[in-house]
Amino acid sequence: MDESRRCRATSKQTGERCKRAAILGGRVCVMHGGAAPAVRAAAERRIAERRAAALLESIWDRDAPPVTDAVTALQRFVGQLRQALDVLGARINAEELALNGPIGIAWTRVLREFRMSLVQMEGLGLSQRDVELEREQARLVMAGFMGSARAVGAGPGDT
Repeated sequence: MDESRRCRATSKQTGERCKRAAILGGRVCVMHGGAAPAVRAAAERRIAERRAAALLESIWDRDAPPVTDAVTALQRFVGQLRQALDVLGARINAEELALNGPIGIAWTRVLREFRMSLVQMEGLGLSQRDVELEREQARLVMAGFMGSARAVGAGPGDT
């Protein structure tokens, strides 16, 4: 038996470690508390955590190109997080009713990252910068329009 799967309980009489296998995801065998609801729940959480980590590892691209425009990259990343939330959220509703399964845990992690990214974007003042850029663009368009209107309105000798 694999030592990592071996029950961690010890005998009160001999002090030796139990020779049974621990429950899946657990640290103790059924005889040493592995059948208790709280122990089973903790074991299920560990299994779900491992599955969620494997799911995220399977979709992570370690060879992604470097970021050269941080603002655009952050906006794109937040968009991807939003899409991942939608996909995982739909899978929770369709396949899994509890948030403590692998899909629910992955969804919770993505949600946490999404919220932190939105806070970071707000801290950068990106929405305010967008408003300022739109105002500047409108001012430039209006200035160009007014210049064109003056040029069209001017007669041959008025220039």
